[in-house]
Amino acid sequence: MNTIRDSLHRNCSRSKGQRKERCLRLWVEKYLQNERDMFALIHKSKNQTKGRKVTYLEQQFLLKLLLTPQKVKIGTAISTIKDYERMGCLESPSSAPTLKRWVMDWKRDNMAIWTQARLGSKAVAETIVKTIIRDSSLLNVGDVWVADGHTLAFDIINPQTGKAQRMTMIMVFDWASRYPVGASLAFTEDSQHIQIAFRNAFLNWGGVPKYVYLDNGKAFRAKLFNEKWQEHDLSSDLAGIFPRLGIQVAFAESYNAKAKVIERFFKTFQERFERFIGSFRGASIDDKPATLMRNEKWARKMYDSTPPTIEEAMQMIGFFIRKMYGEAPHSGLKGKSPWSVFSANPIPEEQKIKADKLNFMMMSAVRKTLRNNGIMLNKLMYWDTELIGHIGKELLIRYDLSDLRWILVYDMQDNFICQAEVRRSHHRCVVQR
Repeated sequence: MNTIRDSLHRNCSRSKGQRKERCLRLWVEKYLQNERDMFALIHKSKNQTKGRKVTYLEQQFLLKLLLTPQKVKIGTAISTIKDYERMGCLESPSSAPTLKRWVMDWKRDNMAIWTQARLGSKAVAETIVKTIIRDSSLLNVGDVWVADGHTLAFDIINPQTGKAQRMTMIMVFDWASRYPVGASLAFTEDSQHIQIAFRNAFLNWGGVPKYVYLDNGKAFRAKLFNEKWQEHDLSSDLAGIFPRLGIQVAFAESYNAKAKVIERFFKTFQERFERFIGSFRGASIDDKPATLMRNEKWARKMYDSTPPTIEEAMQMIGFFIRKMYGEAPHSGLKGKSPWSVFSANPIPEEQKIKADKLNFMMMSAVRKTLRNNGIMLNKLMYWDTELIGHIGKELLIRYDLSDLRWILVYDMQDNFICQAEVRRSHHRCVVQR
């Protein structure tokens, strides 16, 4: 004991000046009581040891006001509690500065609760929760494909109405190479057009990916892609496509758009392609071009243009992706181009797929009864001489929404019958053979 006291006395004399023996004894006792922890001797303020003198009622009242989506300010909450005190509704002995310091301390120690209550889950995900660091260099081409929909910022002619309107581009994107593998255009983001985009992607690459990473929307969560196909009616859809192809499915979390690597491509696509189309309508209301503003007759006269058809739009999009975007250096690929990375990797044997297999899994299916004049589908009539022996029977029809010139016809046991084409109109004097 004397050795410890003498040591403390010498050190204190050099740094703090003279200390009384009583003070040194208290230090020694505290040092020994804390199992010789020297940090126990560090001076702490009363607020650190005893806490601020704020009653339990004051604490609960302030939290009740502040932990709400209304985002009540701290000063307003304190003024409110003091108003209630003046009216005799509750006791608030603490001063306003003390209450503010207590709230600031509570906010610092409970930032996640504070943010969740006042700003919501999105703010928590973006500012509180630590994100996973993804290293896309560990991926190979065909490991993960990302799919999402993007509302185009320019008009396209609707073939059914002849009017110009915006469409949705559904894009399938290879994560490793940052290269778009397949796409489709639709007036709404629905399961059928998502199916077309994936079928185009499978055919373009000649294989299927190991995983697909999808948007959290209803269309992408459709039964068509992730539930057991046996539980569905082929007359309405052909379900369970991904499980039957051996593809794992993952969905993007809500309020986590930054996780979707395809969003960056959509921004590039909008600035480098959409903005140069004559029927461009703007990326937002504030970005609307002068030709769409009121009383801008001169601008409309000078820059008026005809919107492209669906076929023209797909051709232009294909050229941009393959030549302009695909062959440009990409910062996420260490200066390599998306096309060079995508095309340099051969398709693994276990991921290859034949086109005829996709006829069963990736084409829309519907049941139809064969009439004397053929099969009516989408206001078009189809016929083939192989159908003569099946008139009056119920058949299974598979078709590609992007190419309605032909359909595939099967019996109800899934035996292939023929490929029927659209019937051509003839003059009544000409006999159709």
